[in-house]
Amino acid sequence: MTETCDRPFLGCLPDELLLNMLSHFHVIRSFETQSEAFKLKEEEKQRQRENWGRQKALRSICLTSKRLRSIAEPILYSAYIGTCTRNGLEPLRLFLRSVQEVPALGRCVQYIENRLGDYKGNSLYNDTETSGAPEMVKEYLLKLATVVNASPNVVHLSLVSIEAGSNSLWEDLLFDKQSPAKISSHGLRKLETLYFQMHTGAWSLQEERGLFQRISHALANVPKLHSLCADGPVSAGILSKPEGQYELLETLRLSNCVLDFDELLELTLMCKKLKHFSCHWAFLNAASLDLVELRRILFQHNRTLEHFHLDAREVRTVSIFLSDNHQPLGSFKHFECLKVLEVDEESFLATVNSLLDFPDIYLRQHRISQLLPVTLEAFTLLMSGSRPHNGGGMLDEVPELWDLADDCPTRLPNLKIIVMQSNYPLSAPRLTPKFERAGIKLELR
Repeated sequence: MTETCDRPFLGCLPDELLLNMLSHFHVIRSFETQSEAFKLKEEEKQRQRENWGRQKALRSICLTSKRLRSIAEPILYSAYIGTCTRNGLEPLRLFLRSVQEVPALGRCVQYIENRLGDYKGNSLYNDTETSGAPEMVKEYLLKLATVVNASPNVVHLSLVSIEAGSNSLWEDLLFDKQSPAKISSHGLRKLETLYFQMHTGAWSLQEERGLFQRISHALANVPKLHSLCADGPVSAGILSKPEGQYELLETLRLSNCVLDFDELLELTLMCKKLKHFSCHWAFLNAASLDLVELRRILFQHNRTLEHFHLDAREVRTVSIFLSDNHQPLGSFKHFECLKVLEVDEESFLATVNSLLDFPDIYLRQHRISQLLPVTLEAFTLLMSGSRPHNGGGMLDEVPELWDLADDCPTRLPNLKIIVMQSNYPLSAPRLTPKFERAGIKLELR
């Protein structure tokens, strides 16, 4: 259907062409947690600015005619993007009112995103200096949860929340007093990806500490979920038995976590076909670190796992100092699809001494190449040594790395890049060209 026009106008175009044109106004989705997104602050601001412009244009088109509104409105309401700030509360109220008054608009929502700050400089941090901030946060989180509950077709969630005291997003989303447990009133039946960041109080109550475990157990009942990324999860302290398994989950990424190792093992055991595994601890005091058991569980995915990242440099264990039985992750030789391996040297090489602590002495039982799969394309070693006494971080003095350079052409033919990452400056003026001659780029960070 087209409108009769005396002069050029959007309404003169057929519906199919209009739909094709307006489909370019869909928001640019974020597939990162807030902390990851703001590591590239200017890029994140530009994405927010572009999304704001696209939604403003769609709202304007909706006001031109009934026909254009019927085409533009489903695209406008396919996404909610907002910020948990004083300036972001009113837009959320309006969006919620629309999806409640017209349920069909709620069924259009496929993407929901919130942040704690926007490209204009509005932020929750600044709002805490004004009166009524706790009440504003509580109302925002409650209304955001209501939007999720009113959106049965949501496919992707990118959320950040304050979980402290009476402020909670997830308490209003969790329906885990029933069996099976579920998230949201509709169970997120079409959700495919979930990226969320949690901020809990410095002295969390048991209910807040156990929140991530309750969330992860309920998510196992989301049938289409294939990516789960959580920033800031805290351990419950007491493990409870999960009811379900992640049938389709391919990506499990945990960052800045304070998870007990047993809880990580349980969560990993719930997964059936992982391709990407990542865990980074912000801090943890633990009795032990059962890396052998983690590798055993992950070996169930030896024909699917492509990317492995483990950073336990901030984990403090007792057993590592009281026993000589600190076991490493072990060999990844039989992981048939592993392309990217990123691991801290203590977990990988099973020693409290860094390569930088005694660089001119062999401390390892195996050559590094013997622990790596032939399919590997990128290898990152996260170094945990103290500041070098000479101030130089001279990797040229590490014999294990010279052995690795010798072994790469024959044992690791697909390896293209090796990254040595440390909190202190590194240098390798002689080792770098050695790797280059083997066709490998040595990158120092």
